[in-house]
Formats: sequence, C-alpha cells, structure tokens
Amino acid sequence: MTDNNVFSPLPCKPEEYYDDIAHLDITQEEADELLKALWEMMSTMVNIGWGVESVQIMLPELMNNPDGSDEP
Repeated sequence: MTDNNVFSPLPCKPEEYYDDIAHLDITQEEADELLKALWEMMSTMVNIGWGVESVQIMLPELMNNPDGSDEP
C-alpha cells in the first residue's frame, strides 16, 4: 500500500541526455557527473516549488518567515 503523503523522486537517467551535451569535450564519466548534478539541482528546485523540500516540511515556520520576523 502506498502512502499518499510520500513522494518518490524521479530517477536520473543521464543516458537520455547525452545527445544534448555531445558538443562538450568531456569524458563519459564527466558527462554522467554533470548530468547528475544538473538533475539534483532541478529536482531540488521542483521540490521547493511544490513545498516538499525537507526543510520546508520539518521547519515550515523558517520557510514562511526567513528573516525571523513575526510578519508573514
């Protein structure tokens, strides 16, 4: 049974994007590292946008008032 409040991250499949970076003069290992880093950054931005980033979940008051004020 799946808990509706649990989200699985989309898997990174760098091989699907090799054509997009073929013009770069990098090794296969560097290509994998680059694509995985970009995927992680993109995933984090999406999670923040949807409010499912771990900091947002654990400390919502920090995300609502990042300057520490009582103002919303």
